[in-house]
Amino acid sequence: MFSFQKPSIDESFNSSQMPGCSQATFTQAEKVCASIDSSEQAKLESDLVQYLLIMDQKKLPIKKIDINKNVLKENSRAFPVLISRAAKKLETVFGIRLISLEDKQKGTYILVNTLDTDIDDLTADHNVPQVINPVEWSEEDNAKTGLLMVILSAIFMNGEVMMDTQLWHMLKKVGIDPDYTHEEFGDIKKLITQEFVRQGYIDYIRHPNSDPPVFEFRWGARAKHEVLKRSCMDFVSQVFGIRLISLEDKQKGTYILVNTLDTDIDDLTADHNVPQVINPVEWSEEDNAKTGLLMVILSAIFMNGEVMMDTQLWHMLKKVGIDPDYTHEEFGDIKKLITQEFVRQGYIDYIRHPNSDPPVFEFRWGARAKHEVLKRSCMDFVSQLYEIEPEQWKSQWQMVLEEEQPGGQGD
Repeated sequence: MFSFQKPSIDESFNSSQMPGCSQATFTQAEKVCASIDSSEQAKLESDLVQYLLIMDQKKLPIKKIDINKNVLKENSRAFPVLISRAAKKLETVFGIRLISLEDKQKGTYILVNTLDTDIDDLTADHNVPQVINPVEWSEEDNAKTGLLMVILSAIFMNGEVMMDTQLWHMLKKVGIDPDYTHEEFGDIKKLITQEFVRQGYIDYIRHPNSDPPVFEFRWGARAKHEVLKRSCMDFVSQVFGIRLISLEDKQKGTYILVNTLDTDIDDLTADHNVPQVINPVEWSEEDNAKTGLLMVILSAIFMNGEVMMDTQLWHMLKKVGIDPDYTHEEFGDIKKLITQEFVRQGYIDYIRHPNSDPPVFEFRWGARAKHEVLKRSCMDFVSQLYEIEPEQWKSQWQMVLEEEQPGGQGD
């Protein structure tokens, strides 16, 4: 389900609590309205609703000064009452709510959707949700919305803030080079740092006193009101075949993203003959090599009864030509890679035996490996490596069969 955020009553435009408008001001506006002919009032309300909708098509913040200049004109003193009526009509008829941006831009408003939008409403060509528009969008608009959703999701998944260099690098990895004019989007950097910023979807903030200038991206006011963070999770999950897993049993409030796509033995990476353990974009040679080593280790732990002493693992690695006591040409510090990086990523648990002196450690599969890596993949990997049928490892083969039963990991 892709849902737009529903603003709370406190967030939404409310005539009795209108920012910058005291009760006395509102009462005065009611007196001004009373002096205007009823048919003229109705026309002003209708014109105001139409103006708000037209301005929102451009996704630009709507300013009170422009409303008074272009719509209300000599009746501008009636603004509090007329904008309140227009807001009620927008929400009742169109399911759109008027939001004040008083916290940043006094006298500025945006329109946001209050209706749930299902995942079936994803735009056909770009497989991304349309981020509110009550009228039909052009193909160019749909494409831009797709790019916008990618960017908002990236910012959210990066801890709700992203340096500009990080965003440009991420876009290059998905095939959109911001240093070149794009066939569909044109000037990528201008689109993101000017158009999306002007529309209120993205904040582009310079770090104070940075020289050379350093910029970061955050969600803008419109995105905060329109887009649910859960929608970003759903979007990332659908596009990249991953899901959010809670680690409540070990680390309260901690989550990991894990692969939801089957990894077959045919998906083994050509250079290292092991499956890529999740990455939706192209990997570097170093990443592929590390994934190869990781698959060797996970397979060894599984084939050893799902637990392996550190001394056993170091001995096994030496036998396959990787000496953990020396800096490796491709992997660097082997022990640091395994006991820190792979552990931090959640693929491996590195556990000290209680009260052991000298300390004794063992390796087990980590939470991410348990959710991402099928035991059958390990069996297939080892079987190909040693040219032995997997059924010959009876206990491990039984675990594979159990995994593939309904309700198991492979289900």
